[in-house]
Amino acid sequence: MLSFIHLSDVHFNRYSGDQYDVDNDLRNMLLDDVRENYQKSIENCNGILICGDIAFSGKENEYNIASEFLRILCDILGLPGSSVYCVPGNHDVDQAVPRSDYIIESTQRELAAASTMDAFDASLEKIAHSEISAELLYEPIKNYNKAFAGKFNCNLNSKNLCREFFIDLDCEYKLSIWCINSTLISNHHDHDDRKVERSMRIGRAQMPVPKENTVYLSICHHPPQCWFDPEKKLAEKMNQRVALQLYGHKHIQTIERKGESIIIGSGATQPVRGDSDWLPRYNWITLETRQDKLFVSIYPRVLDKYECKFEADPILGGKKLCETFELNLNEEPDKKSGKKLDKEPDLKVNDLTITEPIAISETEGKYYRRDLIYSFLMLPYYVRLKIISMFNLGRPEDEGKQHADIIGYLIDRAKESNQIDQLYREIQREIKGGK
Repeated sequence: MLSFIHLSDVHFNRYSGDQYDVDNDLRNMLLDDVRENYQKSIENCNGILICGDIAFSGKENEYNIASEFLRILCDILGLPGSSVYCVPGNHDVDQAVPRSDYIIESTQRELAAASTMDAFDASLEKIAHSEISAELLYEPIKNYNKAFAGKFNCNLNSKNLCREFFIDLDCEYKLSIWCINSTLISNHHDHDDRKVERSMRIGRAQMPVPKENTVYLSICHHPPQCWFDPEKKLAEKMNQRVALQLYGHKHIQTIERKGESIIIGSGATQPVRGDSDWLPRYNWITLETRQDKLFVSIYPRVLDKYECKFEADPILGGKKLCETFELNLNEEPDKKSGKKLDKEPDLKVNDLTITEPIAISETEGKYYRRDLIYSFLMLPYYVRLKIISMFNLGRPEDEGKQHADIIGYLIDRAKESNQIDQLYREIQREIKGGK
């Protein structure tokens, strides 16, 4: 059985954690709930899933505060600090960037103006194949990538349109955690019309491609009703291909079944106080396979009416903790909903980063790429430079690039030169203070 903590819309701001922050108490209650109740109900935890809006305005110091909270949560769960899977939300976009840069805003405007899915896909491909344009497109989430997502190997750029990570479900099936970026055009124009929210753009290249014995769990900030998808083709593909879809943004929890797909609108972990629907929520989720069936259990946790503790959602009734769904795994992936797929071909995504384990010497056991990335990027910048120089891992093409964007290449170079053991040990030595 696999299990996860599911958060969304946490909204850390620049004042989070100071003595006037009333949401300190809220976050501490969530930690207490995990410490006291999660571990009584569920044996293990395999990671933390975050559906975006980690920050409030996409500033670097907001992510520093968020990272410390997640480190504490991982410690409580007995997880390595790298056990976070995340996507950006509209609040993770630093809106000052497109507002003050004509070229970036124009690039987003071109994508937003595409009148058909074909036109959008063509524009996105054209931008992605231009090194300068592609870099500018991701500039609004630079702080998200650098200060937060890069540590978890979840940073997004032209070479990582989506992210995919594999975990074994059982001896036959793998779970693919498929991370979708719905913020490509998000900027200060999102709410120009206060009555109608601007539709976000998702491309066909961001759809998961069916693989044998693979069960998909997707995380995305904006739910399908917020996408430009007039014929519902993208939503239908998700329903046919993804067993469990997790979304944020709406601050309202919903659990819906569409064919052999479960769709969860997460609610907000730390909604903005004063909103009419202010009600902090988060979820526990378990997945288990038995005889070609997937059993998905959702444990909604909600702040009680006295704002003293998180508890099982009263709507479940009595002492019931969760809602469980049974899905069939032995059907053809694109026949689950009983409807035919559209005939448009999927665009190829050749640069998706797949997380695979790196074998370390027998004395060290097996160490995983995400953990190595997390450990390296948690080190001070000058220490990272020293390690890169020590193992001669730098290349001229790295000049001017963030370590979060080249860490995968550094690891591959260390592996090719048979230095992965030494690299791992040196990182661990520096984490312990150079001893």
